[in-house]
Amino acid sequence: MRGRRLADRVNWWWVLVGVLTLAALLLRLDGFHQGLALDETLTFDEIHGHALGDLINQMRAHGEDNPPLYYVLAWLGAQIGDDTVSIRLPSLILGAAAVPLIFLVGERTVGRAAGALAAAFAAISPFAIFYGAEARGYATATFFSALATLTLLRALGARSRWWWVAYAASATALLYSHYVGGFVIVAQAAWTLVFQRSQWKPVLLASAAAGLAFLPWAVTAKGGEFETVVGGPLHPTFRTFEALLAVFPGQPFSQILRPTLRQFPGLTALVLVGAGLAVAVAGVIAARPRPDADPDPDPDPDPDPSGSARSNTVVLLAMLALASPGGVFAYAIAKHDIFLSRYFSPSLPALLLLVAWLLLRPRPALRLIAVGLVSAGLLIGAAKTFEHRFQRPPLDDMAAFIRAETRPGDTVVENPLPKLAFYTKPLHAYLGADRSFSIDPRADSAVWTRAGTRGRVAILTADLNILPFAPARWGPGLCFERVAERAFRGAIRPGVAVYDLGRGGRDCLRLAPAFGEGFGPHEEDLAHQWSSLVERRGRIAITNRDRAPRTAVLTMSLDHVGGPATVLAIRYPDGTTDSLSVVSRPVAVRHAIRLSPGRNTITITASADAVSAPQGSIYLRVIDARVS
Repeated sequence: MRGRRLADRVNWWWVLVGVLTLAALLLRLDGFHQGLALDETLTFDEIHGHALGDLINQMRAHGEDNPPLYYVLAWLGAQIGDDTVSIRLPSLILGAAAVPLIFLVGERTVGRAAGALAAAFAAISPFAIFYGAEARGYATATFFSALATLTLLRALGARSRWWWVAYAASATALLYSHYVGGFVIVAQAAWTLVFQRSQWKPVLLASAAAGLAFLPWAVTAKGGEFETVVGGPLHPTFRTFEALLAVFPGQPFSQILRPTLRQFPGLTALVLVGAGLAVAVAGVIAARPRPDADPDPDPDPDPDPSGSARSNTVVLLAMLALASPGGVFAYAIAKHDIFLSRYFSPSLPALLLLVAWLLLRPRPALRLIAVGLVSAGLLIGAAKTFEHRFQRPPLDDMAAFIRAETRPGDTVVENPLPKLAFYTKPLHAYLGADRSFSIDPRADSAVWTRAGTRGRVAILTADLNILPFAPARWGPGLCFERVAERAFRGAIRPGVAVYDLGRGGRDCLRLAPAFGEGFGPHEEDLAHQWSSLVERRGRIAITNRDRAPRTAVLTMSLDHVGGPATVLAIRYPDGTTDSLSVVSRPVAVRHAIRLSPGRNTITITASADAVSAPQGSIYLRVIDARVS
């Protein structure tokens, strides 16, 4: 008897919501511990090493076009532990806390069953999972959007000034989370004025109070270079449509590297979600009685209570679901293209509730099929978030590798390619101040001079296959040898290569080899493989910085990459020559040469027949040329 009484007291809806909230938290923990990436680097730069007052002033003076609430919360999180991880705490906590909030909103709009289903979708949504572990304000905006909707509905029902105060506070927090939250607040006020006319005065006062509370920030914050980054007005394409669809089944990794929906969640998941929604729509249409039909003798056993009120709240959800995408789209068309799926975060709770409501509208058999298909599609997407190719780069592992292969004071060269630099910039935080950083070794030969004196150079790259890199004066392929390398998994598959002086490398540094006419300029040769369009002749100049003659060993590899066999004549500074035929595989050359003080020249001449071949121009590479 006692067990039966306990079972009667348990609210099994809340048991279910508690399980879903715990599941949401666990699903976000994997991303929580991944390396910082993309816009998270901006958050880290704003917070790292700054006092709270300095953070606010910095954001107000030249922030990056976001309100400060998330940054304040992240600053507080950074005081708890490692700030490369703990600045994500607000997203982790509020992202999971949005699950029960969505259930509560659903309970007051479309019923407990739809609210629980929407809460389940919020827990397993790839979009929500990603931003629930992102050091940005989008999960915070989702949370406060749901909270503002809930407090609005409570205020309308209770007619209590304290609930209106709570709504005003929630709306203010939403505005301070992200500017696009303003579209949601406008939609809430508009719905209230249409469907709850008797309460026009409190909703306008509460909305005005939120606006006034936000005004100090709005009029003093100068913002960053947002409009110069995003460019001009939007020109809609299919990718624009994909950005909209990604909010439900997709993963918006970034506008730079966001996978297509065909890649994530994949065609199977898309078909399942689409089929589930189609079944639901078909079931709703089929269940509508014809005008000349008899009344249904067996109506839905769980009809909507207060059908008119329920219809009004469904309209509210529809307005809120469209608020952020519609507002962003209008701004993007009129001014600047900001039509990115992450800006739709404030509309996510209403969207999930609308979908859940639609799936539960058909009769039980079709309802089960529709819910099962959509849930399966979302679960496929949730599982894909754990695949390495859809994750942030493991900067902590990269830092550990660099620490193991270099010494304090050594240089880390960051590949200047924008995609990689945006991902790997936080590596500074993982390595600390005991390594120096250089952005572009082509303009910084001091990197290699310093390395030749006392240490090694670690190079970050998006593709290890393009190394040796850095066509600096004494860069890899000349005096330096690669002594370690490792590729890392992630959305961009970054790599790290470590270079050190090889055997005879210090003598090599005294010789300053350079390529002359007939060979491609440094800036056109990212791989540092000195490419040549063979016009007949190319020259390698070697400057002997000693005041006396010296003997050195020239080692190089000649690689033919097109056209018929080529006969090359190599003339060395001391007058000796080599003749060799280069076909389709690299040919190694090793020759001891006598160098006079100052400039010495090696000339490589191709046969006339090869140059005038009917196939067109013949490309020849001289790779790994070194003098020691």
